[in-house]
Amino acid sequence: MPTKQESKFWYTPSYIFEPEIQASMAYPEKVELCDLSLDENGEGMAGVHMTVKEKIAVARLLDEIGIHRIGVLGYPSPISKREVSAAKKITRLGLKAKFQALASSKDDVDCAIEAGVWGVVLRKPCSDLYSVIAEPIEKKTGDFIQLGSYARANGLQVGMLAQDITRADPLATEQLL
Repeated sequence: MPTKQESKFWYTPSYIFEPEIQASMAYPEKVELCDLSLDENGEGMAGVHMTVKEKIAVARLLDEIGIHRIGVLGYPSPISKREVSAAKKITRLGLKAKFQALASSKDDVDCAIEAGVWGVVLRKPCSDLYSVIAEPIEKKTGDFIQLGSYARANGLQVGMLAQDITRADPLATEQLL
């Protein structure tokens, strides 16, 4: 029986190698890689701050090695004007990568539009354990739909990040999906 695979950087649980799990897995023809080093969250590690010049250099390197999508704006919300300005410079470099932003509000989507990104990933806490304010699933679903519709109407591709979904109520999760 296969065992878990470990390395310095990742861990894969052993159940992933069970025949019934392997049989149900469908691998896509192409996988797109996304790097979040340049958004405020990726840069948010204690003591880490990049200048615009450094961010441009990193974006060029990520593009050069074949990263498909690069996150240039993100958490925390609201997004600062300084970050929007930096992201705008990066999105105008003419690189092959597509640029995206994390968004949790209309203001965040507006910042993404101003920065010229290709798309947004809408983030919303799904479990009440993660949320500051407990909200019914109908509100969470309505927020995703409203924000996604606004982003699409403004020419952005839209993805969804359902934060903390494994601790959310299973029936509410099913309704959200």
